[in-house]
Amino acid sequence: MLEEVKMLNKKILVFVIFFILVISFFVSISALKITTTDQADLPKWNIGNYWKYNMEFIYEDSTIKLDSDNFQITAKVVSIENEKYILELEETDVRGDIEWNGVVKIGQFYAVLSGFAYIDIDTLGIKAFNFHVEGDVRAMGAHITTFDLLMTDTFDSFDFLDFPISTDENTWQANTNYFIQVDVTTGLGIDYHNTTSGNFLDEITLKGKETINGYESYRISGSEGIISDLWYSPAAGYLVKVKEAVDWGTVIGTFNLDIIKTNFNEGNHPPETPEKPSGPANGDTNSECSFSSVTTDQDNDQIYYLFNWGDKTNSGWLGPFNSGSECSASHSWGDQGVYHISVKAKDEEDLESAWSESLPVTIGNGEKPIVTFTMCRIKEIGDIEGLGHGEADWSYSISFKDDEWSDVYNNNYSTNNDDHEEEVEYKFDVHQKTPELKIKVWDRDPYIPLLDDHDLADVSSYKGGGKDNDISDRRGAIAFFKYDVVNNEIVKVDEIKKSSGCYYTSGTLDNEGDSNSQNDATVWFKIIDTYEKPSVQISYNGIQSTEHSIKFYVSISGGAAEYSWQWDFGDGETSTEKNPTHIYKNPGEYDVTLTVTDSLGEKGIDKVENLIIEPNESPDKPEKPIGPTNIQKNTRYSYISSTEDNEKDDVFYLFDWGDGTDSGWLGSYESGQECKTSHSWSGRGTYDIKVKSKDEFGAESQWSDPLSVSLSRHRIPTTILYLIEKLFPNLFKFFNIL
Repeated sequence: MLEEVKMLNKKILVFVIFFILVISFFVSISALKITTTDQADLPKWNIGNYWKYNMEFIYEDSTIKLDSDNFQITAKVVSIENEKYILELEETDVRGDIEWNGVVKIGQFYAVLSGFAYIDIDTLGIKAFNFHVEGDVRAMGAHITTFDLLMTDTFDSFDFLDFPISTDENTWQANTNYFIQVDVTTGLGIDYHNTTSGNFLDEITLKGKETINGYESYRISGSEGIISDLWYSPAAGYLVKVKEAVDWGTVIGTFNLDIIKTNFNEGNHPPETPEKPSGPANGDTNSECSFSSVTTDQDNDQIYYLFNWGDKTNSGWLGPFNSGSECSASHSWGDQGVYHISVKAKDEEDLESAWSESLPVTIGNGEKPIVTFTMCRIKEIGDIEGLGHGEADWSYSISFKDDEWSDVYNNNYSTNNDDHEEEVEYKFDVHQKTPELKIKVWDRDPYIPLLDDHDLADVSSYKGGGKDNDISDRRGAIAFFKYDVVNNEIVKVDEIKKSSGCYYTSGTLDNEGDSNSQNDATVWFKIIDTYEKPSVQISYNGIQSTEHSIKFYVSISGGAAEYSWQWDFGDGETSTEKNPTHIYKNPGEYDVTLTVTDSLGEKGIDKVENLIIEPNESPDKPEKPIGPTNIQKNTRYSYISSTEDNEKDDVFYLFDWGDGTDSGWLGSYESGQECKTSHSWSGRGTYDIKVKSKDEFGAESQWSDPLSVSLSRHRIPTTILYLIEKLFPNLFKFFNIL
């Protein structure tokens, strides 16, 4: 029975993973196979356009059925770059039931879906689809496992919407090649890693116009599947409904998608790209800096601004402002480094502009080294332009990988100039010894099938996967290399040479190169850094004697934050604190050594030799007590003494009253502070009062000089004695009082 349960759990998990693969692939193919024509013109999307859908699905085989709850999913245009719309599939919760034989509910699945689609601007053809899902599976009340899936789909350049269209279009065939990479990990050890490629072919028919979900739409049907219908609406600018039922032999899947809302409106336009932010190029940590930018809106809509501070935070949307009115915002940074500040705008309908050119701002006193990259020149050496075009309109991107990749773009380096010289500077802060850099160069003319391709000068042999002529592909670069910050030199990956103070490369391929790579341009650039190896110096203060704390300090110049500290105090004790405190237990001479290691692994060392530690000193002999010397029986009298401790330790006092008793240790008192206490005596006689002290570590002083006090018989006032003598002369003589 136990083995049967284990097999059932494994089957459920495999089936859930299968559903994830299918739904992701199916969403992509659903769009890909709409190769049709109609009277609708090609829609123009803008950043901020979104489409929100209700969605549900069922997948079942002979024993297991997955039935999702209805859920909402939103696709939003988040960027427009390199002739592509980038749509974000916003993070969505999906849950549903797992049934046995379509009758008995045996479990539930929970998942969070997210992803991105890359869609060709000129055709609305999907070029790539990245999909991520993580979730949890439960069966018969018991947790089975968690799972995590990453999938990337890429497709040929395929025009699935051929604008404009005619309603009398005959049946046609949709044909595309695809490549899919899948990586799944689970808590049960059932992991799956696979790549698949193939060809998709379907026969498509335009069924006519219908009103669907409130939109006049064009119904398009495919032959692959029990049901395969999609509705495209010009007013919505995209699909408003999908209804599919497909039999894969062992599994039947049904899939429904209905639009809820979109903000697509071809009559509205996004604001123009804002100007590069203006503001200071340098600032201090935790000190606010102010920046401003401005843009216009051709519809004269009011405008909101969003500043990206380059530290994974932003200003939030600020506004509204009138078109053409400047917006200012302030920010402070807690860490040193170089931050690239950019700004974008949106109108009242949430249509967004592109991001502005970035402004590099250096924060702090330079503990983090700065790499400065300067683009100097780009020259055509191959046939990069298509038919009917003049000289190249150069654009480029500089990608820098320290902890993670960051990209900066220049989408307007030159216009109609095959050989363009202009120095443009970029700054990056570093935490690693050999950060990676990538230079990608392309001509930004519009994509024209068969006549003018993406025009990427991609010649790098970087083995990162992907395809040539794909601007989003990190491999497709004219140069990919590592830069050694410590030694100020390029670690060659591609062929890079140097002349007249500039590096230059046309990306000559090495033996690992791809035979399909191109070789279309040469770039010239400079790269320098501010790094200096760490230099350290020790200082200290405190009492150089046993039992006393000595505070050690370090001052450092150069190096790269963050630092690690290794102190050796010479007595077998160590510390990893920056400014530690240490106590020596034994007198002697000690060598103190500090080794500082920065984030690049470079070391700085300083040493204090022959640090002399003396034995702990006792306080000085206390002052002779001060107080009355003639005392009366059973009457309390106060006495005072004080002493100094050369090491400024706190001190305690002990008074010896000369009658076999003492005060006990009193204190503590600061060095030099008086101690006052009192005592009474009960018997006649002379008593020697003395006092000694000790410091907080128990070292005792000598006894002070004594103060003698006397307790005598009670004396009668003289006037009383005179009267007694006169009245009782014989009695006076008898007692011999005088």
